[in-house]
Amino acid sequence: MPVPDCDRAIPVHGFLATTAMSWLQWEHQRRNILPSHPPLELKRGYDAPRIKRPIVVVVQCESFADPENFGIIGTAAPRLPNLERTCRTAQQHGRLYMSGFGAYTMRTEYGVLFGHDEDALGFRRFDPYLSVQSQYRDALPSRLSRAFDRRIFVHPHDLRFYGRDRLMPAAGFNEVLGDDAFTGAQICGPHISDHELGQRLTHLIGEAVQRNESTFIFAVSIENHGPWPEGISGYLEHLMHGDAMLGTIHGCLEQSGHPAVLAFYGDHRPAIPDAVTPNGERHTPYLVCEFGSHALLSNAERDMTPAALHHAIFEAALRAIDRTIS
Repeated sequence: MPVPDCDRAIPVHGFLATTAMSWLQWEHQRRNILPSHPPLELKRGYDAPRIKRPIVVVVQCESFADPENFGIIGTAAPRLPNLERTCRTAQQHGRLYMSGFGAYTMRTEYGVLFGHDEDALGFRRFDPYLSVQSQYRDALPSRLSRAFDRRIFVHPHDLRFYGRDRLMPAAGFNEVLGDDAFTGAQICGPHISDHELGQRLTHLIGEAVQRNESTFIFAVSIENHGPWPEGISGYLEHLMHGDAMLGTIHGCLEQSGHPAVLAFYGDHRPAIPDAVTPNGERHTPYLVCEFGSHALLSNAERDMTPAALHHAIFEAALRAIDRTIS
């Protein structure tokens, strides 16, 4: 088993042998050091007291996918007006390709945060957070720490899940907000609503503007997490709430008057019995918007992996930093 391909290995070797060989390969590969990303180099003038500090907001939206891209049985696909509108003005947008379907949120999250493609991970790809200790310097908040004083991770869920309570501070976040920061917040279904998350993000953006403080925010939503007792109709209702949250955050950054970046994407497609199946494509939409004077005017449509989105966000953040000086 030189490569992690369970679909081919299990019919040949059987489940137990495939599991054992995968573990042995993982045990061998987990100590491999991946190539580091280049560090951030600040230009002169960034420490001037009166410049407007940059704001970068990255939102990983739970199960966010355009229903026009996959077949829905028995229900008309709704429009996503904010996704459509922001894609028309985004500097970059397109399809985000990931390996997981209906689960494995952390694989997409890892790719965007750490910027390493799954081919480089080998057998570590199935849970990259288990062997991430040697890569903390590659995480976006760590790479951007010289330019962004406030680096916030927001996820209205138990942060012990995937060990985020330990992992995120080690990766460079100096503020971590979990479910305890949303006590008494409105829920939609069993989880904290996207409306509440959007309001918290606009509050943090407002603080960044008021204090003129360089701020990097990485938020992970939870409202549209399955299972969906109402089936496809419940999923689509939550999906519209995610689209509304996108519009709220986009409008807030647009009105901030600061050099800013918004990256928004879905972590995977939903797996809904009798409605959405894992056959065929697995991509979700993504977009990267830049705000402020001298922002790029291009509207490039390109497909990429979560790791490639990491680098696109980093480059957009560099441009936002440059706009603070120009």
